[in-house]
Amino acid sequence: MGKSTLLNAITNKETKVAAYDFTTLDVIPGMIEFEGKFKGTEIQILDLPGIIEGGSTGRGRGHVILSTIRNADLIIIMLDATKLEHLETIENELYNANIRLDKNPPNIKIKKRNRGGILVSGFPSKTNYEEIAKVLRTYRITNADVFLYEKDLTLDHIIDFIAGNRVYIPSLLVINKIDLLDAKELKSLNSVLGSPFILISAEKKIGLDQFKEAIIDHIGLIRVFLWTPGKKEPDMDEPLILKKGAIINDVCTKIHKRFIDDFRYVNIWGTSAKFPGQKLGLNHQVNDGDILRIILEKF
Repeated sequence: MGKSTLLNAITNKETKVAAYDFTTLDVIPGMIEFEGKFKGTEIQILDLPGIIEGGSTGRGRGHVILSTIRNADLIIIMLDATKLEHLETIENELYNANIRLDKNPPNIKIKKRNRGGILVSGFPSKTNYEEIAKVLRTYRITNADVFLYEKDLTLDHIIDFIAGNRVYIPSLLVINKIDLLDAKELKSLNSVLGSPFILISAEKKIGLDQFKEAIIDHIGLIRVFLWTPGKKEPDMDEPLILKKGAIINDVCTKIHKRFIDDFRYVNIWGTSAKFPGQKLGLNHQVNDGDILRIILEKF
């Protein structure tokens, strides 16, 4: 019992559960409903068949599974607490499928030219400039200015950028069946895994609230509250849920197209404003907890 048990525990979706691996043969969707400050938020979670060694080459329906993963906002890797050795296989298969976990795209710019060869400038790289030039020639780029905008880029970073088919997705490592471990074994997990993780027992319903909070945190969701003009108070019961980095344009788009077409300005109370009620425009970035009063053109 593992992924399907967890899906049943955190959603209202009843999936087939059995006490052996690879029960899930299809993609099973479910909706997680949140309480607390993100009450009303719904996030779709997909229970996928387990990734096996060779999945990136198509083994065990690997191409189907991995193509679905490429479109996710968050990858949850769930391990049986007694089978931690599977983590390396999963991470390798994701990497071979051009999925980069918990990384940002390399900050590189390539400007092609008609002549002059390849010139590399910017921060020092972990590989020499001639090797970078060789890689570009492999991709039939023979004349270009290459700008490296971050330190210690490797040849893999250069290849990832030129190939252009990599996806960069955050991940959440979840260790299930912790009820089967004793205190000493639980303590040793930090040294064995080395990366942050969440401890749960899907069957015993241990750690599920922390797990759901971690999903919110890793996806990077924020709340903004709307104050309708003419009302005495803003609506603090039903926030609008957005991703970190959202701007007022995103807020208006989510409400209705008219809010873009007829937008005049927005008053903001919250940490993104320099002072309470500051008047701002469509490109202003909002923060969690901001209160917005959007003013539209009148007819």
